[in-house]
Amino acid sequence: MKKISKLLLSAAIAAGLWSCEGEDNLMFVEPQAAEFAILTPDTGQNIILTETTPQGNPALTFTWEDVEYGTPTEVNYTVEFAANGTEFAMPVNMTSSTAQNYTITVGQLNNAAHSLYPDLEDEASAAIDVRIVASVGTTGSMPKYSNIITIVVTPFTSAVVEMRELYLVGSATAAGWSNNNNNIPLFRDPLNSNKYYYTGYFLNDGTSGAGEFKLLEKKGFWQPQWGQNGGELAVNDGTGSDPGAFTIPASGYYTLEIDIDQMTYSLQQFSGTVPTAVSTIGAIGTAVGGWDSDVDMTAYAFDPHIWKLGGSPEDTGFNMSAGELKFRADNDWALAWGSNTAISGVASSAPGSPNIPVTAGSYDVYFNDIDGRYLLIPRD
Repeated sequence: MKKISKLLLSAAIAAGLWSCEGEDNLMFVEPQAAEFAILTPDTGQNIILTETTPQGNPALTFTWEDVEYGTPTEVNYTVEFAANGTEFAMPVNMTSSTAQNYTITVGQLNNAAHSLYPDLEDEASAAIDVRIVASVGTTGSMPKYSNIITIVVTPFTSAVVEMRELYLVGSATAAGWSNNNNNIPLFRDPLNSNKYYYTGYFLNDGTSGAGEFKLLEKKGFWQPQWGQNGGELAVNDGTGSDPGAFTIPASGYYTLEIDIDQMTYSLQQFSGTVPTAVSTIGAIGTAVGGWDSDVDMTAYAFDPHIWKLGGSPEDTGFNMSAGELKFRADNDWALAWGSNTAISGVASSAPGSPNIPVTAGSYDVYFNDIDGRYLLIPRD
């Protein structure tokens, strides 16, 4: 990064140092009656990112005050980003932990700016509102909110950051132990390209070697291969030994979270309610031909809540135009999902949810109707 300046937003405006996306509508959040405060950075910090800086370098560190709940308890803090002036109507969770600090990398901050502002022009800046949400995770507990700060980020082109996919393989998965059998990918975090999520069905039929799976980065290749050793996330990038498999104790729905930056994972039985399977889900919008009719997706027989549009191991994916799309059930607007982040995200079924922005290209498109996560994987 060639320049990270610590200018207050008012000073930046007075000096004419940056041109912000929607600058005429930039909203300054009035100080709220916050229950705790963000200590660093100052509101208005102006950050200029460059593609010559290593993507893993730290870009900005957030710190905040401790929160007291009256009794000794472990507090969880979630860092939320939102487009400026949206009042966190659709916040994006950047991280959740018990720590009172969070360092975002150059690549993560660059992705965040482009995801929150998909139509951002070259050399334009993005104003991002930030707040911290504290909770103790107990039933009925009320979250506590920090004050809101606004940072101004000038990113480089989003195409510079290469995305890595992780595909399921193993006896617990739809593909079995084939490395090129329509393997299901994990759903990448829209603002942190090193974090992945998957909520779905895993199998353990009681036979020898059942209930196991690993992760592959490229269909048709066994390395790089991800698994676990002694309960720790592990990888064979082609130069070492293969890691052990993740194990499923009994058939059912599980939630898997992977962080390849922190080298951590979590695999827990799904605690929510699995929705009733719908008959069809389709993609609709200008990116797939218009708003008049759906392009039907295909549900996996192994798990009817995972849907796919386009792409088998032999073809080139589904061709999409520059435009927008939503996912909807049974060719009806009674149940439809949308989001404001491109490529990957968590779609909301709330009425009036935004349309998903799409850049023209050929994609494999995946959608999970349990948690609303979606993923568009560009095809070569």
